[in-house]
Amino acid sequence: MFHRGSNKILFALAVIAGVLIMHACAAKSQQISRGDTAMEAVRISPQDTYQQVISGKAILVCSYDKETCSKMMLEGAITREEFQSKLPSISKSQPIIFYCA
Repeated sequence: MFHRGSNKILFALAVIAGVLIMHACAAKSQQISRGDTAMEAVRISPQDTYQQVISGKAILVCSYDKETCSKMMLEGAITREEFQSKLPSISKSQPIIFYCA
């Protein structure tokens, strides 16, 4: 059985792996659009991700379909489908962190 500290370590390792993979996939920030507002997608460290998610400041979203997400869901994350259903009620200023691995 894992202890609470072990869960934090596993979460951090999973986020680090995700960030490294995302970094390898795209070395630059990308421009994204949400409605009529253009934004820059920025990279965030695993430590900052963890703090923002556990504090409730950010939404963590698994970028894969529901079936694939069920195999690699991180603590505090929601599926893409859950995110899409919540999208109308999410503030435009709400930090949203997507991950893939």
